[in-house]
Amino acid sequence: MAVQIPIGMCLDRFGPRRVQSALLGVAAAGAALFGLSSGVLSLLIGRAVIGLGTAAALMSGLKIIVLFFPKERMALLNGFMIMLGSLGAVTATALPRWSWKGSAGGASSKCLPL
Repeated sequence: MAVQIPIGMCLDRFGPRRVQSALLGVAAAGAALFGLSSGVLSLLIGRAVIGLGTAAALMSGLKIIVLFFPKERMALLNGFMIMLGSLGAVTATALPRWSWKGSAGGASSKCLPL
């Protein structure tokens, strides 16, 4: 919550594409650190960095919808965005066959190309 106001100011100043792209790189670095961690402190730092990197995900998406789509489609697109975010939470619980290190490593490799 501490970074929401600065992120909002960055979204207004630099735009959602730049801010979200930079923060996805931060999240990927945090996921890589989390996946490579061997102690509790590095796990906590990795999770904190992931949280910082994903802090703008919702607001960036909403801002993109407002900037680039007609008003008539806003409710539908907001619903799709929330649905896709929830789908991520559901799939995260459906992957217990992988280790937590493998899941974090996979997440970091998926964030980098974005």
